[in-house]
This record gives sequence, structure tokens and C-alpha cells, in this order.
Amino acid sequence: MLLELLVLLWSPQLLAESFIEEVNDRDLERIVEENDFVAVAWVTKTCKTCEAAISGLESVDDITDKFNIEFVKINNKKYARNIGIRQFPAVSFFKAGEMTMFTGDVLNTQEVVDFLTSDDALELPDKIESVDQENLFRILGEDDYVAVLFYEDKKRESMKALQHLEMIDDEADLFDIRFVRIVDLNLAEDYSLKNLPSLAFFRHYTPILYLGDINNEEEVFEFIFQNKHTAEEDTVVENVDDVKFDIIINHIDFVVVLFYVEGDIASEVAEYAMDTIDDELRERGVSVVKTTSQQQILTYDIEVLPKLVYFESEIPTFWADNKPLEDNETILHWIEHCQDSDLIEEITEEMLERLVTTTDQIVVFFYAKKAKGSFEAILEGLENIDDELDTYELPFVRISSKSIAVEFGIEEVPALVFFQRGVPSLCYTDIMDEGKVLKWILMEADLWVEPPVIEQIFLIESKKQEVEWPVESVPTLVFFDLNQPHFFKGDLTSPEEVSSWIQSFVSEVTDSTEQEENSGASQN
Repeated sequence: MLLELLVLLWSPQLLAESFIEEVNDRDLERIVEENDFVAVAWVTKTCKTCEAAISGLESVDDITDKFNIEFVKINNKKYARNIGIRQFPAVSFFKAGEMTMFTGDVLNTQEVVDFLTSDDALELPDKIESVDQENLFRILGEDDYVAVLFYEDKKRESMKALQHLEMIDDEADLFDIRFVRIVDLNLAEDYSLKNLPSLAFFRHYTPILYLGDINNEEEVFEFIFQNKHTAEEDTVVENVDDVKFDIIINHIDFVVVLFYVEGDIASEVAEYAMDTIDDELRERGVSVVKTTSQQQILTYDIEVLPKLVYFESEIPTFWADNKPLEDNETILHWIEHCQDSDLIEEITEEMLERLVTTTDQIVVFFYAKKAKGSFEAILEGLENIDDELDTYELPFVRISSKSIAVEFGIEEVPALVFFQRGVPSLCYTDIMDEGKVLKWILMEADLWVEPPVIEQIFLIESKKQEVEWPVESVPTLVFFDLNQPHFFKGDLTSPEEVSSWIQSFVSEVTDSTEQEENSGASQN
């Protein structure tokens, strides 16, 4: 009697856990639309082996739950035939809406499990995997490096962040960094994530919160790559192939690459020296990788190995061939100098061709070294605006090659050229005038913003006006807005402070005008 009572008490729970949910065609379409992974068992009433197949697949259902795979069954022969299923029982797998048929033995449950949970099946190209709390903790236990997007479903900012991060999902996967997303407000609160969307990078189960712009996928990639190795006891310089090399150079602003030879003593000494200054470089936001890629060695015209190359916004600076890569302090000082230098980098013909084809926008100064006295003053002036262009992430390089200039249709050098997706535009303004050159470059890049215009500026020397207006001392700067005077209390010798103060009034007027226009539009 006791045994019968136990069976009566527990059987409903067992039934709830083991039975695969049966759905109709509309339910199936909704489930496929709402879930990244859906497994479907196709059966019919007249199928003799369907019952046996379903009995075995019910044990598979529990396993697929752990991988966040929805498992359902459907009994609709007409609907099945409409999508190309002719034999029953059958199993299909929907990944991001795309269906793949299982071609093995449906009665072999292990074969079905292997099909549904393989790496290929669960990999979502250009799409971040959605997980629940249970699956997140499982993944954190299985993978050393996991980037987790905590977000709110169907919220505009969350969807925008998801769209940006999916641009680097595949790249991160190449570096063994798994990307997942989760909608779980309680769990987000447990990690002190008050504002969603937010990103947390888990290194060996330990979370590191990202505090930058979540919509800047390059900054996010740089953050997770640099934090992948931070604080590990035995840090090893990451070795990269051609594909990884391009990803690193394209996504990270400051990178040092050691080109080396496997098994070479000089290369091992250079790598050891780089290991010893790794922490100092990370503090400066500089990432370090190494490569033996022959393709990259040829691309950058490297003749002596080992060779150290510093990249800033894809622009390379080369360690001198006649200097051994041995002393870590010397190497560190060289990298610091490269990062702090205002000089426009000189590049080769091969590098120019690469940059023009791979970079959306780049500024190039063409000149001829042999024509001394024709370019030095120009170059000095251009270097004054190089830092300004850095704030806009516009690369600026120089090349001494009249023949290459001619290939781009430039008949005379020195000349300044702006390349937009490989298409050159020659600067016809006075390249000795830094202000005009900067404005031209920003206009070509569609980044120029007209400064605020003050209608009139008067210089008044009048005791009467000082009495009429509460002028405490002279000189005093006064801004009149609709005849209302506003007195500048800051430092008149600071152009930045004065400009910022004037801009604050112009911004208020602009905001007020926009509000009135929006109000008028809504009333209409």
C-alpha cells in the first residue's frame, strides 16, 4: 500500500518532466521565432514506429533543456509535407529559424543527442546565444572566458546594444571568448548591474564589469581581450594567425606585435623581455601579441627577425633593425615614445595599398625626401593637427614616393590627399594653413561642425555703461540674450573657458528652438 501511495504522489511530477510538449503548426512557428534553438519530433497517427521513437526521445528532452533547446512534437502530416518532410518519425533542428534535418536513426537516442548538442549545431554565426540562469552557470563552469550581455527584451537600448555586440561575436569566438545574452533582472541585480543593458566579462567565473560605451563594439572587444589575461600567474603572449592578426589590428587602437621565428634563441629572448613589461603596457592600454605569419611579414616588408612593430589605429612604427630586442626597459621606453609621439608615421608603398583598401577613411601626405626644403615646414604644420585627428579616430600617414602619388592621379608633391573607401580627394586649400587643412579634412570625413556664430561683438569703453550695468571690474565680458545681460565670471585669458561659456547660451537657444518646433509639430 505504501508503494502504491508513493507512485501516486510522484508520477505527476515524472510525467511533467519527461513528456515532450505537443504543439500545432501555429505554436511551432511562434516557438521557432522566439527561440534560437528548437528541436522538433515529427509523428503521425498511422506511423508504427513513432510511439517507440517518442518514448526514447523523452529522455533526450531532459538533456536538451540543459542546452537551452526547446523540444516539441507535432502531429500534422500536411504541414510536414509542405516543408519537405516525407518520412516519419523524423527529427529536425531549427537554429535561428533555419531548419536542418536529422539524417540518422531516430530510434538511436544517443545519435539524436549528439546531433542536437554538437558544437556546429549550437554555434550561432553573427548572433549571440540566448541563455537562462541555469545554462549561464553551466557555461561559466565549462568555459574560461565568457562575455555576458544582461539586457531587457524588446527595449530599444538593449536591442541596439545587442546589434552592436553581435558584430564582434564571431571574432571573440576565435579567441576562445564565448558571448551569451540573458534577460534576468534579478540576476543582474545580484551582480550590481542597475542600468541595463550592461556587459560583464567572466574570467574563470570571476566577473569584471564593463563601464564604457556598450555600443562601441571595438572598445568592448579591446576590453575583453585585455582582461582575458590580466592577473593570471603565467601570462603568455598570445600567438595569432593571419585572421586573428587582422582582427586585433582592426579592433584595438594600441597593439605591439612581435614577429618571431619558432625555436630561435633571439626570438625567445625578445618574447621574455615582452613578458616582463606586459603589466606596464596594459596600464597604458597597449595589447601585445606575437606571430610567425609569413603573409604579414611580407606585407610589412620585414627583413630581420625577431622584429617589434607598434600599431596605433592600424598605423605601424618599426623597431630599428640594428637594435637587438633584449633589454626590457629599452623596449618599454621605445613603446612609450611611440604612443606619446606627435609625429606622422612614415609608411611603405605596400602598407599604403593595404591601408587604403582596408580603412574607410585615411589622410595621406605625399612628398619627396630628395626635394629638401619643399616639405619640412608643411610637415611640421601638419603634425600639429595630427593629435586633433586622433580624437576623431582618423589615421594620418606620410609617404615619400612621387611614383605612387602619380598612380593615384597626383601630379605634383608635396600634396595632401583624403581617401574615402579607397577613393582619393586632393586638398586644394593652402596646406600651410593648419586651420583650413583641419576644416577640409573634417568636412571630407563628414565630421565638421560649424562653430556657434555670435551676431555681434562690441568693445565698449564707457563709464556710463559701467554704471548702468552692474559691472564690478574691467575688462568684463557680457553676453546679451534678448537684451538681458549675462556677466562672465571666469578667466578671460582662457579661450576654452570663454568659448564654453558662450556655447552654453547658444545651446540653450538651440534646445529652446527645437522644443518649440517639436511642440508645433505635435499640435499640427
